[in-house]
Amino acid sequence: MPREFGVWSTVHNRFRQWRDAGVFETLLEGLIAEAAKRDEVDLKAWRGIATRYDKTPQSYLAGLHLRASMIWVKDLTRTA
Repeated sequence: MPREFGVWSTVHNRFRQWRDAGVFETLLEGLIAEAAKRDEVDLKAWRGIATRYDKTPQSYLAGLHLRASMIWVKDLTRTA
C-alpha cells in the first residue's frame, strides 16, 4: 500500500466505516443514475452484469462496483 494512504490498519478501518455507512452503494447508485440519465453507457451491454453469471451476491456486487468505477474513470478523463 502506498505510504500516502497511511497505515494499513487506518486505511482498513476507514474502508470498513465507509462500507458500513453505505458510501460505496451511494456512489454506485449515483454513477448508474448519471449514466442512465445521459444514456451514454448501457450496463446491460456488459455481459457479466446482464446475465449475472456470478455465483454469489458478493461477486455480482463487485462486478457492479467495477463497472461503475470504469464509467466514473471514463467520465473523469473526458472532463479533465
